[in-house]
Amino acid sequence: MLILLGVVFFGIALLILLAQAVGVVAALLIAGFALILFGIAVRAWSRYPPRVAPRPTAAPIRDPMVDPMAGPVAGSPLTAATIINAVVMGIAAGRAVRRRDRP
Repeated sequence: MLILLGVVFFGIALLILLAQAVGVVAALLIAGFALILFGIAVRAWSRYPPRVAPRPTAAPIRDPMVDPMAGPVAGSPLTAATIINAVVMGIAAGRAVRRRDRP
């Protein structure tokens, strides 16, 4: 907001300086044409879409019944440790959601 205010004050100062150099009517005409050209340049520049970096893709969904520590190679057998690990992860996820929902 303060930057805009500074630009307005500098614009007024430039207009007063130009009015003293070439006259009031000529200064207003020059300032008007300059603002029109600036507006046309901004409109032309705004036609180009912004450059946005593509979002990274999500990791592929793995089978929850496979050991999560096995890495990307699936196929480890379903064991009691895997089931206990899944239950503990579910309890932790439920607690995390419950904590977020409280006011």
